Amino acid sequence: MQTDSGGRIPGIVAIIPARLGSTRLPRKMLVPLGGRPLVEHVWRRLRRCRKLGGVYIATDSIEIAQTAEAFGAACVMTSKNCPSGSDRVMEALETLGAWGAINVQGDLPFMSAALVDKLAEALAQSDGRTVFTLARRERGRALPQSPHMVKVVKGSDDRALYFSRSAVPFANDSKAFYYEHIGVYAYPRALLKQFVAWGPSPLERREKLEQLRFLEHGIRIQVITTTCKSLSIDTAADLKRAATRLRRRDRW
Repeated sequence: MQTDSGGRIPGIVAIIPARLGSTRLPRKMLVPLGGRPLVEHVWRRLRRCRKLGGVYIATDSIEIAQTAEAFGAACVMTSKNCPSGSDRVMEALETLGAWGAINVQGDLPFMSAALVDKLAEALAQSDGRTVFTLARRERGRALPQSPHMVKVVKGSDDRALYFSRSAVPFANDSKAFYYEHIGVYAYPRALLKQFVAWGPSPLERREKLEQLRFLEHGIRIQVITTTCKSLSIDTAADLKRAATRLRRRDRW
């Protein structure tokens, strides 16, 4: 895929799916962090990217759209009936007419722009039938049991074999390690359109992990490994940790 004179890839955009409803942290996208809405931190991070053709917030909320437009973000209004963030990204892609997207959740205020650029480059050089995502390697015999931390098992070629909320793979010695999945995805619009048309798959329903839908339909998910620590804001405690991190060093 061709780049423009500035090295950007016009056909690939970043889309932040954002809805106002949230179970564990009410009105999460607009909750203040360092004096700014949470979603603004994500948008500002992505604005640092050097490869993207644009950064958009996809939402069905007038309040989120008005807030986003006030801090300078471009918004795409989507249906209130979107069952997932992926469906919302798909609607936005259809409106924008872009070839592919990086789906970045609006609760990742410390997302690395360099990593998103790496995803964009990988997608641009792909066969159009591959999804790309991120993971962080962790070591330790005691794998985290929390279902809120998603683990990915990958092969020697970095192809994802399985995603689970369970502690996988089994840790049998002190040198054991696992990969914590970071829920950011890069995919072509045509492949995402297929994904939406398929509907939820059996393993997806069981694990409540929609990326398993790709694997169950034989689609390759390629994992890019990073050492960067992500922080997803799901609870008030997460928000407190993020505020501390922001004060220390991680300002945009």
